[in-house]
Amino acid sequence: MCGAISLDVASRIANTIHWENDFYVYEEKLPIILSEGTLIDIETTGLPDGFRTAPSSMFTFGFIVNNKLSVVQNLNMPLKYFENYVSTNIIEVLPLPYYAWNCSFEANHLKRDAEWIELQPFKYAKKHELIKINRYDYEDVGNGPDCPKWWAVWRSSLPLQSRKVALVKVIIHNRACLIKEIVALVAFCGARLDNERIIGIKNEEGCAL
Repeated sequence: MCGAISLDVASRIANTIHWENDFYVYEEKLPIILSEGTLIDIETTGLPDGFRTAPSSMFTFGFIVNNKLSVVQNLNMPLKYFENYVSTNIIEVLPLPYYAWNCSFEANHLKRDAEWIELQPFKYAKKHELIKINRYDYEDVGNGPDCPKWWAVWRSSLPLQSRKVALVKVIIHNRACLIKEIVALVAFCGARLDNERIIGIKNEEGCAL
């Protein structure tokens, strides 16, 4: 069950977006530290039923490095230009290994032949069913298949306020996915990754959680 939009998070995002820009970067400091590698989550134009009338393209690139969560959100760039920008200006400098819920999905879209570590404990595992977080403000507003719909609203000719609300939902959902996935990194991968390598998750005083 997805929670309501956190007014604090939503206003923080909406009040800092310059809507006429090519893209927007949301950044947030987390109370935990990933001291090796990069956790990645993307949103794409793939349709909910898996049927595509056009090749799927990325419009949101979210990642966590160290204790910083970032969501790079396309606003007005052609999709191919946005994908090229992310590939040449962001991914190139992110530390390995890459962690992702579904490595084949992220790797195929990013066209990145590198060390990927899968977070989902079994095929077709659902994050919203497996991961429950009560102590951190991670409110989600939907599921992955909702993002192409929200993106379509943003690119539509609907009233600007409706379009802005839809785009903020994309960013909030990607943020929520990243927070759930860093929990999954410990919960599901801890048994098969060396603890020093997973570092794993520490609080800011350096104590393991």
